[in-house]
Amino acid sequence: MVKYNRIARLLKLPILSVAVLSGFMFYLGSMVDVFQFDFEGQTVLSALLFTAGLVLIAMAGKLFRKVNTTVNPLTPEKTSQLVTSGLYRFSRNPMYVGFWLWLLAIFVLVGNGVNAIFMVLFVWIANWFYIAPEERALEMLFGANYLAYKQKVRRWV
Repeated sequence: MVKYNRIARLLKLPILSVAVLSGFMFYLGSMVDVFQFDFEGQTVLSALLFTAGLVLIAMAGKLFRKVNTTVNPLTPEKTSQLVTSGLYRFSRNPMYVGFWLWLLAIFVLVGNGVNAIFMVLFVWIANWFYIAPEERALEMLFGANYLAYKQKVRRWV
């Protein structure tokens, strides 16, 4: 039972989902010969997308540290402050947008259209396993303030 709990906790880490899906993207890209694409600047575009994702994640994390609240997806109930400024004026989940940009970067780098399924899968995983529990915790903690924020700002972009 203890081993199962550790695995379940690990699966709640978005970065692990991104790593696993990235691995599948590289593997599938090398195994499936359909829907492949190649273009000039592909590697540069991939690097730019990855960097953009990294910047989003870092900026969002910096906002959380600035107000001294948790970024730990395992403990959303420990959130001490509702962050609605900076990137959070445009997206309730800029870190997840950043992770998705990492997957988009790998999609472009690998150059296989079949891998789009993993980008869609990440959105589903993030919505179901990460964002929904976080939203429930934030609603319990911040009530009407969080509900008003949800009305004004989209979940992704």
